[in-house]
Amino acid sequence: MPLLRALERMLDAHMPWPAMATDREWRPLRTNRAFDALVTVLCRHARSAPDGRGMMEWLFAPDGLRPLVANFDTVGPFLLERVRHEAVVDPGLEDLLGRLEQAATDAAIDHAVEPDQQGVVLPLQLHVDGRSVQLFSLLAAFGSPLDAGLQDLRIEYFCPLDEASARWLAGLTPDASRPGRAQASARGPA
Repeated sequence: MPLLRALERMLDAHMPWPAMATDREWRPLRTNRAFDALVTVLCRHARSAPDGRGMMEWLFAPDGLRPLVANFDTVGPFLLERVRHEAVVDPGLEDLLGRLEQAATDAAIDHAVEPDQQGVVLPLQLHVDGRSVQLFSLLAAFGSPLDAGLQDLRIEYFCPLDEASARWLAGLTPDASRPGRAQASARGPA
């Protein structure tokens, strides 16, 4: 299928940085090797794995990524607001929104810190392997899909915000210079 090959090329071209194609609830459908390597490292530090949850739910879970996100007090409310806005035009996201709001009923969300308006992007600051790893993401979607299934597909590219984060990420996939193939995610259907 030409579209699947194009999607795999897009994910592979982002190596050595992580990238994933997700459904509307941020469940990975296809991932590149760097994303898989990052999730493997994060699973070692989190108390739970994604286990069928979307990445957004894993990020908000107190036993998931949340304890690893140094700036969750800023990122959490920002992402929750994004899902609220998307749920207005996509009522299918209301269940996800409810689960996220339930997970976010603590002081970290109630006393949200406003993002630093000096920056261009809101970084995701992970504390992993004894270091701070700073990422930002770019989202892409098909502009005029003729297939209803493509309407929900989004591609998220994660990029390092600083040189130390770039080196750490590149070290997760030292063979990144070799052409690879994007993988159907074990966390979701292909």
